[in-house]
Amino acid sequence: MNAPLLQVEQLDCVVRQAGVLTGDADLAVLQQLDFSLQRGRILGLVGESGCGKSMTGNAILGLLEPPARIVRGRILFDGVDLLQQDEAALRGLRGDRIAMVFQDPMMTLNPVLRIDTQMIEAIQAHHPLPRKQALARAATALAQLGLHDPQQRLREYPHQLSGGMRQRVAIAIALLNQPALLIADEPTTALDVTTQRQIVQQVQALCREQGSALIWISHDLALVSSLADEICVMYAGRIVERGPVQAVLQQPRHPYTRGLIDAAPAGHVPGQPLPQIPGNVPLPPPLSQAGRGCAFAPRCGYASARCGETEPAPPEQAVSATHRATHPATHHATHRATQRVRCHHPLVYSADGATEAITP
Repeated sequence: MNAPLLQVEQLDCVVRQAGVLTGDADLAVLQQLDFSLQRGRILGLVGESGCGKSMTGNAILGLLEPPARIVRGRILFDGVDLLQQDEAALRGLRGDRIAMVFQDPMMTLNPVLRIDTQMIEAIQAHHPLPRKQALARAATALAQLGLHDPQQRLREYPHQLSGGMRQRVAIAIALLNQPALLIADEPTTALDVTTQRQIVQQVQALCREQGSALIWISHDLALVSSLADEICVMYAGRIVERGPVQAVLQQPRHPYTRGLIDAAPAGHVPGQPLPQIPGNVPLPPPLSQAGRGCAFAPRCGYASARCGETEPAPPEQAVSATHRATHPATHHATHRATQRVRCHHPLVYSADGATEAITP
């Protein structure tokens, strides 16, 4: 198998918290992140708010600012450790070989500059194209994202566009230089369902045409199931389950993943209360306590003494045979991936998949 385009290895990130009475402390917001992504593949990164999804995307791009910092691990992009690169080298990668789309397009778009000015600058920052050629590329990118009359859109300011149009412009800017890796941080959350579906399909098609790898950060499991090849489920700064998207969503092995799926409205009787995961995502622990216990234990109906905060955190383990499948949405080539979980008591299923039990 070819080397992964992106490989995150044992990544730890902390945020410095100032305490008047207790003194300063480093809080572990990301713990032992470990995943990889092949060229042309789509990875869904899911979990509740506060689980570290956006922090992961920002860490990959080197966008973390104090008091956040990475204290351990490697982020290999095409064989190069991004954590060892200086700011000039990272600026050369951002917007060119790696790009990011944020949830709020106004974080990307400058409200006092016309769209054409912003798109041309995004191109010429990395490639010495004449203005006329850059303008033509910008118009093509807007048309590919489904914006009608792209020449008119280029002459407008962000406030003259609707929310869906602004998000299309932000995605078009990210794709202008045909990046090898695109990170999309919940880019369709604030949009209506129809616009969301259109944008997802267009981004999916463009990534397939350009051969770009895509990390799609979301809390929408239904969307991720139709988009991604593989999925990582995050909880409290850790990846608690990962593997082929259909395997993980059809037979989740971590109780947290099972809880997320059960809480989704699809498949439930209208008018009836939805199942809920009790409690809330915990605050990040001090770095001195990282690696102890299972953060989900207080909310888990299967927790035992092994899961307590004084015990070692559960190691990642393979829980199923290797899957070989071509994703129906992306039509990617057959790919090997193994379902993995961090849990002392992973869920198991009967032959028909109807019954679940807990391993000893």
